[in-house]
Amino acid sequence: GMALYWFGAVLVFGLVLLAFAPKSFTASSKTMLKQGGWSLLAGLGVLIATPIIAVILMATVIALPLAFALLFAWLTSLVVAYAYAAYSLGAWISEQAKWNLKWSHVAWLLIGMLVLWLCMLLPIVGGLISFVALVWGLGGMLLACNQQYQSNKESHATKKAKI
Repeated sequence: GMALYWFGAVLVFGLVLLAFAPKSFTASSKTMLKQGGWSLLAGLGVLIATPIIAVILMATVIALPLAFALLFAWLTSLVVAYAYAAYSLGAWISEQAKWNLKWSHVAWLLIGMLVLWLCMLLPIVGGLISFVALVWGLGGMLLACNQQYQSNKESHATKKAKI
């Protein structure tokens, strides 16, 4: 019941994101596959720190809207993170199996979602695997965003230096 609903919701969300922001999937996937340990660590940090920061912001009346925006972004990122983890898993499986797939990005998302959904159905370890996928996706998104920010900062500094 719930696992099937989650599968459908994340799949639809992932397909919409894939249509509008395919480069974000590619960048996050590269980061997640090359820096898996750092992705897990960063994801765990985001998972734990964000609600704590939001509660601290709620203590000040002025920052209340910021706290709610932060919580909304955090909750949304949980769904997005699962889609990124599924995409990266599907890409890795396809690469290992040396599959040359049509619509490879969509196929990778579908393969990863199917594998994660089947893992969710396993007693005891299914929840743990889902949690690790969520944390891995969160960390991958954060690290990829940071890398993008750093490269934009460097290219902006280079342009400024030429002037």
